[in-house]
Amino acid sequence: MNVKERKRKEVGIDGVLIYLLAIAANLAAQFLVSIAAEVADAAFGKNIANSDYFQFAAMLCFQIAFFSVPCIYYGVIKKYTPVLSAPLKKPEPNIFLSLLLPVLCIAGFIIPAQYFSVFLYKIGYNLSAGINFDTPGKLAFGIILVVIIAPCVEELIFRGFLLSGLRTKFNKYAAAALCAAAFSLMHMNPEQTVYQFFLGFVCALAAIESGNLLAPIIIHGLSNLIAVLLDFNPIAEYVNRLFSFFSSHVAATVFIALGLALACSAAILFVCRLMGKLKKKTTVCGESVEKLEEHEEEESEQVEAKKFVPLVPPANGASKPQTLYAKSGKKTGLAIYIAAIGLCALMWVFVFVVSMM
Repeated sequence: MNVKERKRKEVGIDGVLIYLLAIAANLAAQFLVSIAAEVADAAFGKNIANSDYFQFAAMLCFQIAFFSVPCIYYGVIKKYTPVLSAPLKKPEPNIFLSLLLPVLCIAGFIIPAQYFSVFLYKIGYNLSAGINFDTPGKLAFGIILVVIIAPCVEELIFRGFLLSGLRTKFNKYAAAALCAAAFSLMHMNPEQTVYQFFLGFVCALAAIESGNLLAPIIIHGLSNLIAVLLDFNPIAEYVNRLFSFFSSHVAATVFIALGLALACSAAILFVCRLMGKLKKKTTVCGESVEKLEEHEEEESEQVEAKKFVPLVPPANGASKPQTLYAKSGKKTGLAIYIAAIGLCALMWVFVFVVSMM
């Protein structure tokens, strides 16, 4: 295959590999940041690592580590432009429906997530204090990092590359669930695991139905914005009262929470399917011509790949020979996914155990 033919290519299993490499880069960045924190504390004699602005700087380092992985992998190693299953493109009318999904996520899943946090607290888990957005400066940094940078980078990794890899081997709901599990464990924050799983699932489903990476970026960013504003006084006082009421009256409120979760889940599925219905159909003009040409190139490549079959005929009763990619593709992608999510789960358990001490 010459350079011109390799200029654009679907991500495929490489998307799962990008996820594994991104997790490794994130862990390396966390290790370097922890060393920098120890050095800063020793040099200045202060607990700098616990300051909110140091946490902002650490978050920025983690996002840079994430973003560097696909840039290096495709820009330096592979040297071609990856084609995502849900690429970032101009907004279509269906994208505006994604504005509803963060509200539905919070309304439906924040109370079950709070129940899980209460459960962790009762078994001895020390809940993290988090970052206080109690000044205009912290609020500005929080919006830039948490609402803009993090959603763009994380959605590129998870609903861009990882989901593209999973979609080649799983149906949309299984792929969305696997992507959500990877997303929730990646944060390595046990108390937020429940909500992050549901948010990740909704983002993945919106990306699949809309065919546009902009949809999950909007959902993720607005969800984080609402969370930041809820932490900003005096709103936080009323939110804490509501959470305290539900937490102290679990038996009486569990049916309310379950009803909200089911109603919001149904509404989310309806909105996502509506996004799919409103998605513009492929035509034979404009950008769609490029897509048709890409499909033709892919089909020709698949035809060529099928020619490479084993020279030894299959034994009696054996299935017809398949290409090496067809035999090992799904197993390889699944093995990479298990390795990456296993690494995240290990770190999740480590954080959990440390917080229990």
